[in-house]
Amino acid sequence: MDSFFDRPETYKQMFQMTPNAVIISDSDRKIQTANARAEEIFGYGRGELTGLLIDDLMPERFREAHKTHYQNYQKSPEVRVMSSRPELRALRKDGCEIDVEVSLAPLVVGGKIFFLSTFKDVSQYKKEEEVNWQMITVLEQMADSVVITDIQGNILRVNRAFEQITGYSAEEVLGKTPRILKSGKHDPKLYEHFWKVILAGKVFRMIFVNKRKDGALFHESQTVTPIKNKQGEIAHFVAIGRDVTKESELQAQLAQAQKMEPIGQLAGGIAHDFNNLLVTIQGYADFIYKAADKESAIYSDVQEIIKAGQRAASLVKQLLAFSRKQLIQPRVVNLSDTLMGFQKMLRPVLMENIEVAVVASPELGLVHVDPHQIEQVLLNLAVNARDAMPNGGKLIIHAHNVKLDQAYADSHIEVDPGDYIVISISDTGAGMTPEVKAHIFEPFFTTKGLGKGTGLGLATCYGIIKQHKGHLSCYSEEGQGTTFRIYLPRIYERAEKVIPETPAGVVVGGRERILLVEDDSMVRRFVESSLKRLGYQALSAAYPDEALKMFAENPIPPIDLLLTDIIMPKMSGKDMAKEIRKHSPNLKVLFMSGYTGDQISGAGILNADVPFLEKPFTYEILAAKLREILDHPARS
Repeated sequence: MDSFFDRPETYKQMFQMTPNAVIISDSDRKIQTANARAEEIFGYGRGELTGLLIDDLMPERFREAHKTHYQNYQKSPEVRVMSSRPELRALRKDGCEIDVEVSLAPLVVGGKIFFLSTFKDVSQYKKEEEVNWQMITVLEQMADSVVITDIQGNILRVNRAFEQITGYSAEEVLGKTPRILKSGKHDPKLYEHFWKVILAGKVFRMIFVNKRKDGALFHESQTVTPIKNKQGEIAHFVAIGRDVTKESELQAQLAQAQKMEPIGQLAGGIAHDFNNLLVTIQGYADFIYKAADKESAIYSDVQEIIKAGQRAASLVKQLLAFSRKQLIQPRVVNLSDTLMGFQKMLRPVLMENIEVAVVASPELGLVHVDPHQIEQVLLNLAVNARDAMPNGGKLIIHAHNVKLDQAYADSHIEVDPGDYIVISISDTGAGMTPEVKAHIFEPFFTTKGLGKGTGLGLATCYGIIKQHKGHLSCYSEEGQGTTFRIYLPRIYERAEKVIPETPAGVVVGGRERILLVEDDSMVRRFVESSLKRLGYQALSAAYPDEALKMFAENPIPPIDLLLTDIIMPKMSGKDMAKEIRKHSPNLKVLFMSGYTGDQISGAGILNADVPFLEKPFTYEILAAKLREILDHPARS
């Protein structure tokens, strides 16, 4: 009985039924026969492949090389698989190229050698492989972190960005859950809500505060998407995260600035009226004080009124400084001189158990600042440092040149890149918690006990430095001390010569004719009374239109000086002065105000050539300022 495999039809069926294309060619590369699958893959009709050269089934660019390979193969024929070659291309009848895997085997029939070629069409596989490669490449090169988990949350894959952002390698997190990133900053109920949402097949979005491998916290904007299989069941979760720490910090800075702005506007709004009240209170209290018997009860009572008025004036100045509306008179100075002078005044303020070191770099640059305001900032910070070291410690003040680059400016709102002088004030005190640090520059926020602080100190420092186009930053850790850094723009000009202030002497008046314009009746009466006590011929008006009319009606004798408030109804003091100077170009003008807005200053920075008397002022200050203006040539 014949064996099944002895039957020729068995091999014919095997030849035709194999899923791969099979072609038999002779030593001259001519195709002798091909199966149906070969005709299908190469796009030929039944029997059309027979008689063609095997070369006809490959792109023309490979044919010459193929002849050589074919001849070499004939010399040592063997079973050979060429599927590992990077590029094996075949040519269909319609001219399209396909990707193939090829196997070769020698075949001896009737004493002649033939060659059996098996072709497998892998075009679809190649396309899928290309798509997968692209997806993996995109995944790995994404700037955002990607985490793929199973339905239980076990991590199956992470990309390079995840490793860079978190500090964990892929090997360290595979099989674990994203809980390794939990910071403890979120309520557990949040995570319960998170799982409820994604297990319901919905997308979850949120900014998480997560923890890196080294323990550092970072803000991550995360989108978690459920991935379903063909049956519509959730099989995986994909979390795409972006490190938004810098953006969150900038947003917090912006929110802080926006929160401060209304308070600043309020401070500026009340300052004008409040300073007018203080002029009157302090002015008349001073009159009584000078006239009272030193042994009487009235004398000591009035002293207390004057002290209270001075304290109220100081509070108003602090509010204006915080809101960046306090008037400053900057000049070019070398901070080395300012710091050396400050060191002398600092010693009495600190306790003996606090070691102080003030160091300025030898090549310290110049700045354009109001030195008195900078001293106020340094004093506030030094006092805070003292209070943070009740048992003693070290206070180090160091100034040096620094260049802030664009990267720093990008992470600090309101900061421009450039050359700065930085003053660092470091203490070895108790430090601050992150919660306290987040509020330190807010007005009326204080950690000191009741009656021990107004909460305006750091807010004032913040405002003063910002008004100088600078930047104030704070670094502090609980138990590790605190460092404040003041950044002031460096300039490249010559330092101005400092003219020492002349000590207060005898009050001097005069006989000149002065036109007073002040819309507040109480202030107007006080100033008019003061002018008369000083011997001046005083004319007064409540509003600019009255003053213009009065000036026109009194050209002779001439008016020697215009003393005017700046902010008044209908017309400002500055505009009124311009109108009057059209008729009297050499008229001397002295402006007075407790809050100028932008009438005679830009961002609260007073031009050095503007004669100005800041409210509240005393009788003596008014007298000295009048003589300063009257005894010098008029300023245009």
